[in-house]
Amino acid sequence: MYSAEDGEDGYESSRPCFYCMMVRFCLIVFCFLFVSFSYAVETSSLHKVCGKVVSGRDPIPFAYLFIEELNRSFACDVNGEFCMEKMPPGTYTLRASSMGYADVEMKIDVAQAVADLIVRMKVSSTELPEFEVMANRKMSDKITVGEEAIQYTQPTSLADVLLLLPGNVYQENNMSGFIELSNRQVGSDANSSLGMAVLTDGSPMSNDGTRVQMVGITGGSSSKSEDSEFKSRSGLNQGTDMRYISTDHIHSVEFTQGISSARYGNLSSGMIHINSKHGVSPLNVRAKTDLKNKLFYVGKGFKLSDRLGTLHLGVDYLHSVKDIREEMDKFSRVTGQAYYNNSVKLGSCKLHLDAKFSQTVTANKMKK
Repeated sequence: MYSAEDGEDGYESSRPCFYCMMVRFCLIVFCFLFVSFSYAVETSSLHKVCGKVVSGRDPIPFAYLFIEELNRSFACDVNGEFCMEKMPPGTYTLRASSMGYADVEMKIDVAQAVADLIVRMKVSSTELPEFEVMANRKMSDKITVGEEAIQYTQPTSLADVLLLLPGNVYQENNMSGFIELSNRQVGSDANSSLGMAVLTDGSPMSNDGTRVQMVGITGGSSSKSEDSEFKSRSGLNQGTDMRYISTDHIHSVEFTQGISSARYGNLSSGMIHINSKHGVSPLNVRAKTDLKNKLFYVGKGFKLSDRLGTLHLGVDYLHSVKDIREEMDKFSRVTGQAYYNNSVKLGSCKLHLDAKFSQTVTANKMKK
């Protein structure tokens, strides 16, 4: 049995527990309100910058914008309009680029929300009085070669673009045999060529599956001899053959000479990232002929509609003969490419659609 005194003692002892629960509840509510207030203050300090990229009075569809200080990139829609959200206050360098137009850099001051920023670009002229063609080093380990510099070299394959890299010397482009990749060394070898990754619009062109072992051809522990003639023409275990990469469908090429990210695959000698032509562009016809090479290219970018986006089409043909007396030295290449680009708004979000179809066909006596 419990006496009245015991009951009073029990009632008095339960009071501290009730006070503890109230204190904990108040602390939880205070922390929640503090976090919500901090988030509201941080969100209110960010601004939204919207505008349009134009050339004269015409908008530039799918222009590329880059903020150097924030390392953030944006893309315009089919009407050349853009909107950069969550921009902290400050002064930034805005760089705009688009195929067929000269790059533009401008300073923008983000002190409040901006809704009518206008970025003006000019059509790049092919008639220049005097200029120096060199690769542009944007970062310590990355070199970018633009479309103007590529056209200046009158290339037949990606191997000719390598001449624009610092330290490279002119060499005759031999299309009758495998052309090895060389990025950060004098000369070339199979090991360095195999360890270099080649990406087209973010997609790798080769992987470790290109490694093969064929008795009597590639050599090895069981065979002391190898067919050097077949190996030099086919490029077995030597990486990507640059003869099959046409430069007429390229907007720019980025060469990474330092250590690349692991997301690009297993590579040891750097990386070459190819950005294809896309968007609206005028009709472009190119013809080249000399004693060894005959090349023809035609391409144009169309605007389908405001809702359907753009479509860029191009096709080129190359025929190269090192020696007319040698049938095995003839090399022919046909490359066709279609690049579709569009930007769709889904509520407050924007979805960028890119689809590319590219096919390269070669015809030479070696494959018979």
